[in-house]
Amino acid sequence: MKFKFCGDLDCPDWVLAEISNLAKVSSVKLKLICTQALKLMALDDSFDSDKVQKHLSDAKLDSEEDVQGILAAILFLLKGAVSNNVLNEDFVSEMQQLGLPKEHSTVLGRAQTAGFEQIRAVLKGRSLRVNRLVDCEATPDFFLKESQEVFEWGNKCIKCETVTVELNIDNEEVANRDRKSEKVVFSIDKEKLKLLIHELSIAQGIVNRISPIS
Repeated sequence: MKFKFCGDLDCPDWVLAEISNLAKVSSVKLKLICTQALKLMALDDSFDSDKVQKHLSDAKLDSEEDVQGILAAILFLLKGAVSNNVLNEDFVSEMQQLGLPKEHSTVLGRAQTAGFEQIRAVLKGRSLRVNRLVDCEATPDFFLKESQEVFEWGNKCIKCETVTVELNIDNEEVANRDRKSEKVVFSIDKEKLKLLIHELSIAQGIVNRISPIS
């Protein structure tokens, strides 16, 4: 079955699995969880995974996997509705088609309306980007001239052919805000690195012309 919030595609199986869990939570608790989910998406420091876990405890869904799964499902539903410009009444109707009770579907519909501008701003900021780059460092790989003279001079570095690049990458929002960003390390030829920087600069200029940075 095709859904508008999925871009007229089938709903992913993992979301369908989490829908059944969402139905086990009271509509009142779901409203509170939606509030926390929006804070998580906006990287708001007031996000509290312990509160989400507490809200899920009555439904016996308080494991870390349950918390992350439900938050991921809620954000998938809300971001899909906003990014595909789904009307609120259509979104609520599709939630019921997925098996959510009317009260729960209404809660998600209200979360879509209340968080519309926030969700759209977040999606715009993350467009054309897979993962958020936290930090980047580059270190020249030095080679020593193989001669006794150089070693007598304290292993003086005289040549660089490659550069080691270390990227700190933050994955999509997850409930565990204490986890460290993922590090990706690779070596690249200095000429290729110059070409990469040049091409990235051109791409950045194009992006800036399309959507100027305020």
